Amino acid sequence: MSRFASATYQVAQSNEDLKSEIAAREKAERELRELAAGLEEQVRFRTEELEERSRQLADARSELTQLNRLATAGELSAVIAHEVNQPLTANADKGRRSLALAFKREPRD
Repeated sequence: MSRFASATYQVAQSNEDLKSEIAAREKAERELRELAAGLEEQVRFRTEELEERSRQLADARSELTQLNRLATAGELSAVIAHEVNQPLTANADKGRRSLALAFKREPRD
């Protein structure tokens, strides 16, 4: 009987050891699932944040493109105004000088 009792004790001890090991592994698996869920949440949050920043960047890029077009149009308008006014001013000046010569008086600016 002693061998039987000893074998029974060893089996019981092995069962307890296995139960402890199973409990430790289950705990580790729960912790891993919790960590994985936390990481997934962080990835989801970061992805949303990056998508928002990407939208903001696209909006800023679009706005800069529009501002560049307006600046170019303004520069072009200034060049055209200068090119139109230059000969008009010269012709007006020539007209004043011609009138002054015709009436023999000093031209007014």
